[in-house]
Amino acid sequence: MEATEILNSAVVPSIILNGPVQHLCYGMARVFLNTPLRRFGFRCDKLCNRWDSMDSFISDRVADVSLYRQRFAPFMSLEGKVVMDLGCNRGYLLDAFLREEKFKAIGVDMTEAMAERARGSARAAGFANVEVRLGDALALPIDSATVNCTWSMY
Repeated sequence: MEATEILNSAVVPSIILNGPVQHLCYGMARVFLNTPLRRFGFRCDKLCNRWDSMDSFISDRVADVSLYRQRFAPFMSLEGKVVMDLGCNRGYLLDAFLREEKFKAIGVDMTEAMAERARGSARAAGFANVEVRLGDALALPIDSATVNCTWSMY
């Protein structure tokens, strides 16, 4: 078993979605990105849940990075690896992990606006080893067997 498979099964049980269920999940995600319902989604400046702003949401998520690193540590180090963040949003988790370990980062997001924000964030932080690509879980913009670790966290 590959380290990535062990990591995925240890942190979050993998669920394989095929056929209509896969398309339903993908469609529901897109509804909250591309329709008037986006105001209820998590990609807005004012969030409609426990966070009062996107900044407080990001701060809360980044505060969990040490917990994620503890969960990853028994299985692999990110140092020197190729790591993909699927649904990278503004790239804040890649940024937080890169401050602790050096690796080649690939951020993938389904909207050009978020991908561009993540690119800007990487440039501003001085991380030259970050690529941000447009794509999603159904159309990954990478070649097979080129990534050591993938995560997708909300």
